[in-house]
Amino acid sequence: MKIVELMFDHDMENPSEFDGAWKIYSFSRRHNSYADPETFFHRVDGEIVPNRVGLRRKLATGTAFVLSYYEHGNCEWSLANEGPQCRWDSTPFAGLLVWERSPKDMGAKTYADRAKDARMFLESYTAYCNGDGYGYSVTEELGLECGHKERKIVDSCFGFYGNDLTYMASEIRAAIAGDEFRVEGEAEGVSEYLNLKGKQKGIECAK
Repeated sequence: MKIVELMFDHDMENPSEFDGAWKIYSFSRRHNSYADPETFFHRVDGEIVPNRVGLRRKLATGTAFVLSYYEHGNCEWSLANEGPQCRWDSTPFAGLLVWERSPKDMGAKTYADRAKDARMFLESYTAYCNGDGYGYSVTEELGLECGHKERKIVDSCFGFYGNDLTYMASEIRAAIAGDEFRVEGEAEGVSEYLNLKGKQKGIECAK
């Protein structure tokens, strides 16, 4: 019998740090990523425009995006005007997402593909901000001659973000290898989304 223990990851890494490319600049002083919006933009006849030609080009080519922000309990970062729209809980001009490396280092080449890449990053970043991270361990329960039982570690890993647990589910299924198993742990409830005996269902953990 194998035991799958599902746990919350209480030491998640900021995606901006391990990604090393996309970086968020928040225009809210409450956030660690705060930056003064006047560093990037100014107003001309009531219109918000970039301060520099370089930023204008980044926005046009998809290596920078203006962001919106929603917070009601949990938070959600999104490309401008794509997230939840609420009169009281949404900020349409909330920050800036910038690709910090050379555009040649980005696999996406078109504006549409770069926007898709940015959305995927924002999903992980939102999960990080909400503490929506998971880890697992798979152990095998072995019977001893004395009648007691012990557990042998088969596999374990942390650092899975709740916006997409597809990879975690596939790793657990590989460790189970078709054997009988049971699920336990503080995050046991998430197992209903993983369908460890077959194809994974859709997950909406970060909403």
